[in-house]
Formats: sequence, structure tokens, C-alpha cells
Amino acid sequence: MIVDSSAVCAILLQEPGSERIVEALVGSPVRRISSASGVDVAVVMMARSKRRSRAEVAADAHASIERLGIVVEPFDARSAALATALYARQGRGSGRTGLNLGDAFVAALAMEHDEPILAHGTDEFTRAGLAQVP
Repeated sequence: MIVDSSAVCAILLQEPGSERIVEALVGSPVRRISSASGVDVAVVMMARSKRRSRAEVAADAHASIERLGIVVEPFDARSAALATALYARQGRGSGRTGLNLGDAFVAALAMEHDEPILAHGTDEFTRAGLAQVP
């Protein structure tokens, strides 16, 4: 399964519904996140933390991804081409699903590996025609 940054952030922030995400992660033998989405997790967590240094928060975010058993996959030239093409078709301003840039990173990885996406509080991926973990 491909893990969206929203799923990791929901766990780290203990948001309602995060138990479902943990169950899905535990039940999946393969868990992947784009390196670009890993940056997104760190940025979100830095924005939420007021007491610790940004460097500490970012390091903890990346360590949490590792502790969750999520493999960080490189965002390479092929990923960039897939994400760009998807964003051109279905990104914000296209009149379609309105995927944001982070969504395009996740969708590219899902297309590369033909795996469903685990996300929290969103159905944009399903509306874009991609498989999403219920």
C-alpha cells in the first residue's frame, strides 16, 4: 500500500480515525511512502510544534515513518513525469478532481507500484480513479 502524508500525520497527531489507519498499516505486508511525502509529513509536524526546534521535529517525523515500517521510496524522474502528467489532467484548476501537488506525488507512487493509497479524511484519490484503502 502507498501511504499518504495525511495518514502518517493523523497517527502522529492522534487524530480521530487514526486507529483505522494503524490497523490498515499493521494488516499490510507492504507499506511505502514517497520521499516527497515524507518531507510533507515533516513540514506539517514542524508547523504544529511550537516547543521544539524544527530540526528535532523533522528528525522525529522521519524516525516515526521508519518506526511504522514504511519504506521511503525515492521520488525520481519517472515519478516526476507521472506526477506532472496526472496533475495536468486532474490537478487544481483542471476542472476535475482538484488534486494538490502532494496528492500527485502519492498518486505517482501508487501508479508505479499498482497499489492502493492509505489516506486520512479524503477521497480525492478515489475520485481521481485510483484505488484507495477503505
